[in-house]
Amino acid sequence: MPSAAGANARRVANAKFLAPKSMKPKPIPRPPPPPRQKMTQAQIERLRELFREEFGGKEPREFQIEAICAQQEGRDVLVHVATGMGKTAVAAGPFLLRENADKVMLLVSPLVGLQEEMVETFRDEFKIKAVALNSSHETTDQQLRDVIDGQYRIVLLSPEMLLSRRFLDRVLRNRIFSSKVYSVVIDEAHCISHWGADFRKKYSQIGSIRVFLSRDTPFVALSASLTQRVTRDVVEKLQLNRDSYLYIDLGNDRPNVSLVARAIQNPINSYTDLNFVIPPSPTSINDIPKSFIYADSIPTGTAIVNHLRTLLPDITMHGAIRPYNAVHSTKYRKKVMRRFKQGKVRILVCTDAAGMGCNVSDIDLVVQWKLPKKLSSFVQRAGRAARGAGRTGLGVLLVEPSAYSRNILQEAIAAAKKAKGRKRKKKGGAGGEGGGEKKKAKKKQQDTWPADHGRFRGGRGGKDDFPSSEEAFPPMNHSHESEGMYHFVQTRQCRRVVLADVFNNPPPSMSLPSVMSFASRYSNHPDPTVACCDVCDPCLLDRTRPGIRPKRGGEGRVTYAKEPSRSVWIHLDDWRETIFDRDFGWTSMTPETVLPTQILDKIAKLELPLQEQHIRKILSSEWLRWSHYGEEVVALLRAATIAPNPPSSTELDAVRSAANPTPAPAPSVDTHVSPAARTSAKRPATGGVTDTPP
Repeated sequence: MPSAAGANARRVANAKFLAPKSMKPKPIPRPPPPPRQKMTQAQIERLRELFREEFGGKEPREFQIEAICAQQEGRDVLVHVATGMGKTAVAAGPFLLRENADKVMLLVSPLVGLQEEMVETFRDEFKIKAVALNSSHETTDQQLRDVIDGQYRIVLLSPEMLLSRRFLDRVLRNRIFSSKVYSVVIDEAHCISHWGADFRKKYSQIGSIRVFLSRDTPFVALSASLTQRVTRDVVEKLQLNRDSYLYIDLGNDRPNVSLVARAIQNPINSYTDLNFVIPPSPTSINDIPKSFIYADSIPTGTAIVNHLRTLLPDITMHGAIRPYNAVHSTKYRKKVMRRFKQGKVRILVCTDAAGMGCNVSDIDLVVQWKLPKKLSSFVQRAGRAARGAGRTGLGVLLVEPSAYSRNILQEAIAAAKKAKGRKRKKKGGAGGEGGGEKKKAKKKQQDTWPADHGRFRGGRGGKDDFPSSEEAFPPMNHSHESEGMYHFVQTRQCRRVVLADVFNNPPPSMSLPSVMSFASRYSNHPDPTVACCDVCDPCLLDRTRPGIRPKRGGEGRVTYAKEPSRSVWIHLDDWRETIFDRDFGWTSMTPETVLPTQILDKIAKLELPLQEQHIRKILSSEWLRWSHYGEEVVALLRAATIAPNPPSSTELDAVRSAANPTPAPAPSVDTHVSPAARTSAKRPATGGVTDTPP
């Protein structure tokens, strides 16, 4: 029998459920926080003094002071300024004020390497204790407790870590911690639009953490590449307060960096268009300008490293050119970046692992190999050059010849007709004279369009002038995902005019056609002294000429034999077993871990005599352990005596039969042991891994 108390409780619950909405108790809304006081002029001047005193005598820029004041007043901020202008100080500045001594800032950053570097920057330059929570090391419960207890002023983390169940439940839901959060800063905020839809969807959800924070907690978005479309995405996704947020837009032009865009003139897989990066006959690594070369795939980057090393006169200089990408360990990337800053490494061939936020002040040259998906990617990467005071740099975009075959004028006309709902009328018969003339004119335009818009500029012949043309250039489509990339490549006018249109930059000064002069709007910024771009000053193309066009079918072409070399196979198999016993013997893995048999087979099948460049090409593009053991394998094969394959038993029988009708007895001892027999005799087969020698 149910108890009377239980029955009464159910009746009360049913009565509440069935009660009309007007009788239901309404939730008490969370009262808005009291409005923050606006900073007085005296407080702003005191902030300037503290900035100079605590940050090494640096004079604050006006946008830095405005962004810090807006945070202090509880306003959202969106900052669009060029790379190297000091966006990091927007995050460090609030901690100059005594009232923020116990506050915590959450800083969202896209890359592990960038997070680790910013921790060092906050510690060394701004004397602020920061921590990075990421996958490079385990985030322990003790670390989270230290974050909650306020042991760190700035917590750097990725969107995935920020929105992880563990961080939400353990940290953001903690009322004490959430009350300490001063602001949420999103570095490289353009990633919200570029990546939030598919690649890293958590980026589009960052604004959802507002429910855990005080209503006056400001969100600060920082970027050097905000187009109009990306700006709208960032404002919407971060839920910035449209009535009060501060928008600082100084553009992203770097007046001390010249710009060059030209077509790749030689075969793309020869990489000889990059020969200008290495000066003729360098006597030491210091003769090589400090450079970033960006390639959007790791195998391409590795091939570029190998090619550039062939241009050096001494093998001891090869270490000055290094790959830098996500495949490498955190330890390797830290070591290489440290040596790059010290000048011991001169060229980094990298992916986006070094494309964002990397703070190196003395980079002379940045090269983008092949067309990136978005114009902002090139602008972001070119902005790595000449970040130090008084330095000048060069940003080069080398694009596929096909980029000039795309007739953006015809595309714009077709898009306009489609937008207006026009349909082409089909004409009967063979067509009138007028229609034929239009077709001929269109075909002629299609044939001359690449040359008219720079396809052959910058080659070894030095023909750098544009052919005369009266064709109109189409207007920019600001909603297109390429962000005006083809306009930038094909333009016949100043390339900075295109950038000004895309990123809302101040236009270049017309009184100085080859020199940018609007940098004076930035406080304490030196007047520019560099040539603007290759269109304004074609002499810039002399600094980026391609190398001599390689002959077809030369040494660069990899050729294979019909049968693999048993001698090469045995040398490599012996080597990988030795390395396995030395470096991996304590694990449960097999020698396949050191050098996969698939790659071993490929090397063994190279045509004899072995060519070192062929070995390097295969191993560097396919072998994950190339950076650790590559030079050792190359040296092994260079020193080894490679014997030709012995004739097979069938071939021996045929020779003997021709010489003597009576077959000779087979030899009792076979001095050539097959790789399969050799492997099975030396090492038992391991479950799950099969070594299939040639």
